[in-house]
Amino acid sequence: MKKKLTALILVAACLLSFGACGKKNASGDTSTDVSTENTANAEGVGIISLGNYKGLTVEVAKTTPSEAEIKNYSEYYYQMKAADMNWNRKAELGDTVVIDFEGKIDGETFEGGSAQDYTIVLGSHTFIDGFEDGMVGMAVGDVWDLDLQFPENYKSEEYAGKPVVFTVTCKSIVPPMSDETIAALQDENYSDQAEFEAYVGTLVESYYTEDYNTSVIAAVLEQILADSVIGTLPEDRMTEMKEYVIETYMSTAESYGVDIDTYFSYYGTTLEEMASVFVKRDLVFEAIAEAEGFTYTDDEVDAYVQQGINEIDDSVSLEELYAVESRDKYRQYMILDKVQEFLVANTVVNEPSTATETSGK
Repeated sequence: MKKKLTALILVAACLLSFGACGKKNASGDTSTDVSTENTANAEGVGIISLGNYKGLTVEVAKTTPSEAEIKNYSEYYYQMKAADMNWNRKAELGDTVVIDFEGKIDGETFEGGSAQDYTIVLGSHTFIDGFEDGMVGMAVGDVWDLDLQFPENYKSEEYAGKPVVFTVTCKSIVPPMSDETIAALQDENYSDQAEFEAYVGTLVESYYTEDYNTSVIAAVLEQILADSVIGTLPEDRMTEMKEYVIETYMSTAESYGVDIDTYFSYYGTTLEEMASVFVKRDLVFEAIAEAEGFTYTDDEVDAYVQQGINEIDDSVSLEELYAVESRDKYRQYMILDKVQEFLVANTVVNEPSTATETSGK
């Protein structure tokens, strides 16, 4: 049951990646109407006058990934895919291994001498002499003691020249990328290393294209907002959006060891301002959708959701997914996504006059 619930949440999260909060009607159900409900119908609330949104001109620099970036991401993607395989091998130089280790000097642990789930490439000289060579021959599950000695010129004088014992647990072993290891992944998208790197290149290109389109939409939205008249933002929308913003950015803030308000202060903004920007964005997109008559039938929504299920986890049914998020929520996502595509297609994008060709972000 827990596994099924996890699958449902995963599929719903992946399909609803736009990030807009669903509107609620008086009964609390998500509304199918993506017009300016709670805006035009209530004087002074939401969008009062929608500015021009067609034929706008913006300046956005287009970047392309470098060969080095594609190479680096290929290695990252390979490690991610290969980590799920049982390679049934003993560690060799060049392998990527995940280990737990605990170091002791005179029988006592010391600061910086222990770690869990540490990833290391054997032969990279990340550790003191003898550590990586001493792991050659380990199998997954092995626990070995490595009797070593810190070098005399070690950066920490406290440990320099001292004997040390590292207890190492091998948790996974991944061989270097090669035609043979790529073939072993048995993925229909590639059969050797060249095909794999070409496939990853298309993924990286798509990320850059998505980032470019996002920048275009942001520039267009800035112009539309400047040309629009927006009244008071609906309180229910603001409340929902604040919850969404907190949920989205909290983990990042916690990784910096600060609360959400402190995190936003680093960027000269506040939770309130972030939420208001997102609500204004959604109101504008919804007004454009109404003006352009964008809509999807139930059958079209079902087809879209089913395709996502097939790609992510085909053990989930439509009925199960709609019990987590309603069909109307997905309909809203699809319509808002269509608005973004419409804006990109109907905007003239020029390279900034001072922009130079870049090969990375």
